Amino acid sequence: MNCLRNMSVLAVLKKVNVSVPYLDNMRRWIDTRMLPLQSGTSGVLSQDAKRLLADSPDFREYLLQFAQEADFNISDIKIQKMAALFGHTVENESGVESYVLPESCQSTGTKRMVELESMIFTQLKRQAFMCVDEIEASMHPNLMEYILTKFVNTPDNQSQLLVSTHYDPILKDIDDIFGKDSVWFTEKSKDGNTTLFSLVDFKGLNKLSSIHRAYMNGQFGALPNVL
Repeated sequence: MNCLRNMSVLAVLKKVNVSVPYLDNMRRWIDTRMLPLQSGTSGVLSQDAKRLLADSPDFREYLLQFAQEADFNISDIKIQKMAALFGHTVENESGVESYVLPESCQSTGTKRMVELESMIFTQLKRQAFMCVDEIEASMHPNLMEYILTKFVNTPDNQSQLLVSTHYDPILKDIDDIFGKDSVWFTEKSKDGNTTLFSLVDFKGLNKLSSIHRAYMNGQFGALPNVL
């Protein structure tokens, strides 16, 4: 009786005091195995990321190793009274020097990296599904590719990452980081609707010397009509 035409059964169950075991189990799976959409960057670290840094030594170690591998010059990250403090080690004419800088002195890219890696760490622990909108936002392309490569090469990884991007050179990484069947394009029609279609819908892909070059030449569509 509570199911309206535009409301799902799972949405109704959250509003009524009724227990349906198999649906309750499905809802719990969705709540724990599907993470919130990560969209762009707010320029600040979320409370969830700070709590994870404060409460999880494993994540702090994971993040510091990632930061060092990705050449961020970050030697330490601490949380004091829910404020993030970043330790930086640099080499100059005086030798090796260390500085502790607050979150406000960090670049948007650094904060984006911490935020994104906190979610990926949680995702890998839960073996969950997560969407990231515009994964290239505020990050160097090499860093974006490194994040994706590290995720794909994680041992025993059964989680799934769905990302959107405007960075078309990522098509050069087909068969290195991901397969052709992982690539989907979107194209907006004149009536404002967006069409979604797969790269593997096109024939003769194996005959192309460069999928990226073919895309830039308009063979797959999904290019802005810039006059």
